[in-house]
Amino acid sequence: MDLICEVWRSQPRDTWCTITGGYTPSSKEQTHRNRGNHRNHLRVEMGSIKLDTMPEDILTHILLYGITDDFETNNYEYRKLFLLMISHTNQALRRFALSTPYLWSTLYIDTCRNKPARGDDGLLNLFRLWIERSGDSPLNYKITSYTTSADVLELFFREKRRWKSVKLEFGDHVPHLSFEPTDMPYLQNFELVSLRDYVPIEKIIHLSKSTQLGRLYLNQVDSAQWRTIMETIHTQQLTELYLGLTDRGLAVADPYLLKSLGMFTNLKRLKFDLYHMSKFNFDPVWSGPPVLLPNLTMLVLAAGCGKLTQYLTTPSLISLSIIPLKDEGSWIVNYFRRSHPPLEIMHLEIYYLEMGDLRFILQEVPNLKTFSLIHGKRYNESKGPYNIWSLLRVDDPSLDILVPKLTDLLYDLPERWERNTNEEVLLLVDAVESRKRYIRNFHFHILYWCYNFSRHVRNMLVLVDEPDAFRTHEHLEEVFRFSG
Repeated sequence: MDLICEVWRSQPRDTWCTITGGYTPSSKEQTHRNRGNHRNHLRVEMGSIKLDTMPEDILTHILLYGITDDFETNNYEYRKLFLLMISHTNQALRRFALSTPYLWSTLYIDTCRNKPARGDDGLLNLFRLWIERSGDSPLNYKITSYTTSADVLELFFREKRRWKSVKLEFGDHVPHLSFEPTDMPYLQNFELVSLRDYVPIEKIIHLSKSTQLGRLYLNQVDSAQWRTIMETIHTQQLTELYLGLTDRGLAVADPYLLKSLGMFTNLKRLKFDLYHMSKFNFDPVWSGPPVLLPNLTMLVLAAGCGKLTQYLTTPSLISLSIIPLKDEGSWIVNYFRRSHPPLEIMHLEIYYLEMGDLRFILQEVPNLKTFSLIHGKRYNESKGPYNIWSLLRVDDPSLDILVPKLTDLLYDLPERWERNTNEEVLLLVDAVESRKRYIRNFHFHILYWCYNFSRHVRNMLVLVDEPDAFRTHEHLEEVFRFSG
């Protein structure tokens, strides 16, 4: 149930909150009732409660983001950081805020908007005040650093012993940082993100005291930094890892890389990316057996990383997102045959896949429930219609069919579809309708640009398309996003 809180100006002696609850309407209700981006709520009065009896996460969200018509909005226009404001405008709320340190333990700073300058004592004093009011509470920071001076960053690094969750995102401007990311005993989530080049941490990241670290997100680090992290990290504790390496020419089958991945035996979610892979580099010979990740349930492989499946075994995998390149289809087939995963969700780019490999892949995932297909590049008209639909069509339910448990099929059409359009759409509609006859709750969600199609084609697609296609695609993207 979504909760929306309306904080009323209270009497001097008490601070109260009126809670209204409701549910998020179905997609069809949203289509008819709401053309915007805001969430609808059917409100039911639930009485009043004291603020200090509310769950910490809800109360923190209210006082950090403000009260809006969309409780979970991510739109900056509706985000109101007014914890400081209410502590200066209402005596009861001020007493409550100043006596509740955990409310001050979370801080999101986007310096792209604030643009603090070096030596801005006023801003530094505000940050110091915020930190002081957090008392001894574990700290949660997200700092998007475009123009931040080293003074501001080092102010927060002085509190690293209290870090619980920290995200540092660097843009073009990177100040010289003299701090040492060590001695972080309460750290559970650690993210280093660089938008341009490698993460500019000159000191060694020392995680020996971070025995609670369960999530590590490293976007654009080099293999040398990864080696230093591996020297101190508690591998058995980690359950989620995003590793984006920037080394030019680094091979997917790099022995140290594969050996290090094999140390995370309790890992549940893994995302892997190579930013500067060379097409002409040859992988070194990996002499060991495939790396076993027995508890991995989600695997996300970026473009060019499909070869990693040749060296992995993941018997517990539930969700997979992969963008294979040319000749990688057979490796994926062998990976499935070796792992026998109970896969239920798969996002697959099919531009380079041969039909035979796609058939074998679908044969190995009989438990698949959600299947997202994307071409990835401009439609190759020289091949004619890409006959994936013959694989998904159900002619006779009594015979063996591919992915018999499939209930949600998502399809992203190419940007241009000029020749063979009618034939392709006829195959698509026929396959989808046959599925709907076989499985009552089967849903088809298609994304396409209307102006690329004739009215006749659009009318055929309307027969099988469902109104919540964009929202469904967006939800699946969020599942694989890995952002904290």
